[in-house]
Amino acid sequence: MSIFLGKIIGLYLTIISLAMLLNAKSLKKMIHDFASNRALIIFSGGITLILGLLIVLNYNLWIKDWGILITLAGWFILLKGLFILFFPEAIVTYSKKIETDKHLTKHCWIPLIWGLLLIYFSFFY
Repeated sequence: MSIFLGKIIGLYLTIISLAMLLNAKSLKKMIHDFASNRALIIFSGGITLILGLLIVLNYNLWIKDWGILITLAGWFILLKGLFILFFPEAIVTYSKKIETDKHLTKHCWIPLIWGLLLIYFSFFY
């Protein structure tokens, strides 16, 4: 199970991060559009919560190997979904803040590195 989840989450994080880095100019517009649609914020919170629950309920192993990256990702996703659902106005405020960030792409590097680590461990380790 850990190899499968590692591949899925790793590929997802890597692809999304690279797409955001390569489309940095249109990313600000997408963030603005997202923040101005309250229904979309709540919907994304619900989807994020479901994904987090699926990972946490299927793989919640606190072990001393690379699988901990999957467990941590599941908990981060779950907590993010809860945060979006319970504090949608904070998401709007944060979106407006990063929308004006001159170095917006810096927010893409942590998920990219996390994704590449998961790809390495799940495909090649």
